[in-house]
Amino acid sequence: MNTKEIRKRKGFYFCLLAFTNVLLLLLLSVVSLFWPTRRFSASERRNLAQRPKLSYEGIVDGTFSNDVESYLADQYPARDIWVYLNSLQNRILGIDYQNGIYRGKDGYLIQGFEKSEIDKEDQEKQKILNSFLERNSQLQSYVMLVPTASWILKDLLPSGAPQGDEKSWYESWLSTSKISELPNVTVVDCADELAEAAKTNQIYYRTDHHWTTYGASAAFKELAKQMDIPYEEDDFEAYTVHAKFQGTMMSSSGFYSGTKDTIDLYLPEEPETILVTNKEAQTTATTIYSEEGLLGNDPYEVFLGGNYGLLNIQTSSQSGRKLLLLKDSYANAMIGFLTPYFSEIDIVDPRYYSSDLDMQIAVNQYTDLLILYNLQSFAKDSSLALVLGEEAAEWDNIHVCFVLRC
Repeated sequence: MNTKEIRKRKGFYFCLLAFTNVLLLLLLSVVSLFWPTRRFSASERRNLAQRPKLSYEGIVDGTFSNDVESYLADQYPARDIWVYLNSLQNRILGIDYQNGIYRGKDGYLIQGFEKSEIDKEDQEKQKILNSFLERNSQLQSYVMLVPTASWILKDLLPSGAPQGDEKSWYESWLSTSKISELPNVTVVDCADELAEAAKTNQIYYRTDHHWTTYGASAAFKELAKQMDIPYEEDDFEAYTVHAKFQGTMMSSSGFYSGTKDTIDLYLPEEPETILVTNKEAQTTATTIYSEEGLLGNDPYEVFLGGNYGLLNIQTSSQSGRKLLLLKDSYANAMIGFLTPYFSEIDIVDPRYYSSDLDMQIAVNQYTDLLILYNLQSFAKDSSLALVLGEEAAEWDNIHVCFVLRC
């Protein structure tokens, strides 16, 4: 076979491959039109993007195109299979990164930190947060941003993965925000405690982005010092409630393995009485732990039963302290350490909160405020800034005196 024939045959194969790929894409696009829309992914344990509504505002500001992209990615036919096949291909090629997640050492899947420096959006959120803390100076406020595995367990990242971005971003955020200079605010840095605890114990789940309850207990030691809480390690005892936990990062990355973790609950030695009220659902419970959540698709929901806009917890503590907690899901594993030391706790998750926070603060007379997020979600989240923004405060200036009968 001469060179001309070889080139001709290669050209034919390349054209056939290109035609097959185009045909496959067209076929999948047609199938997707009739493919049933899913609301929830059991494997990823999250709600999926739904078909966006077309609007003039959405087209102008670009949100419609972004929503369409998210919808198509989430509703792609047989998406879970394609994610797994893509991950399998990457593993064969020696690629240890998929959907923002690194396949690290010792069975760990580690979510990469996307930011490396403070941008304009970060600066705007800093201003909103500082303004909120300043206008609520009557509260003793605490801010604890928890390092994730990409910082504390950076030595377990695959070779070549960027290291130190999360730590440098946090240090830059502290420097530019000047939040520690506010007289009523204490920044609680738990990085050293977590790094020390990680030497002897597991402080993050290996296939989930959350910290373990032991990790939360290590950070609580430092929080208790700063909040003047009379905490002793012997005040709690650990109980294992789940021994085969596999988290969301395994399914979302496609890096499947037999790795399983345990979920532990730390219960106070002294019996306590608790009443949990879900303000939105108008339901009550006598425990902060959920058996339904433990046995459901995401066992991490054993803590509080999941995430809600507003929960109220009344305890048998005689401290007289009343806490407002603004948080993401990391804080859910910390609640059990707080209940023995506060008479009442209101828990606000800004992602699901739709009420007026400044009004709530004015009415409820809190003594303490705690903002607890993991650094990953804090850096990406925009809902906290929306809840803390000035517009609600301006509305309060008109109505607060009426509510309090000033």
